[in-house]
Amino acid sequence: MAHKLQQWYARHKLLTWVITGLLLTYTLAGFVAAPLAIHHVLKKKGSQALGRDVQAETVRFNPYTFSLRLTGLSVSGVDGPLVRIGVFYVNVDPLISLFKWGFVVNVAPTAGSIFPIWPSCPQRPQQQKMLRLPNHCGWY
Repeated sequence: MAHKLQQWYARHKLLTWVITGLLLTYTLAGFVAAPLAIHHVLKKKGSQALGRDVQAETVRFNPYTFSLRLTGLSVSGVDGPLVRIGVFYVNVDPLISLFKWGFVVNVAPTAGSIFPIWPSCPQRPQQQKMLRLPNHCGWY
């Protein structure tokens, strides 16, 4: 059996090295380059689009499970974070995406999360100036 394996390897040495190199490149790009690129784009484009500072403490991407985990995702307000999500987890199942054209998104807020949501604007909240909410209630 070992002799057959050696013969197969001798005939397919180049193919074996090409596949190994592609797998190594995919792994490094997914675990190292993708999180760096996502962190940079999130900070630059997210801040540009919202007009506020957008930060993420850690960005982790797994290219084998197609999952993205952002820890400490925050959008800054005037005096501190406007929105802070402890953990934001996105998992894309390629088979579901191909056949149903949909993404599976799971958000797991932790105890450190802040979601300032104002109900139907009956009165002006004390923190409105700090948060600079949009003028959907006619407060200013």
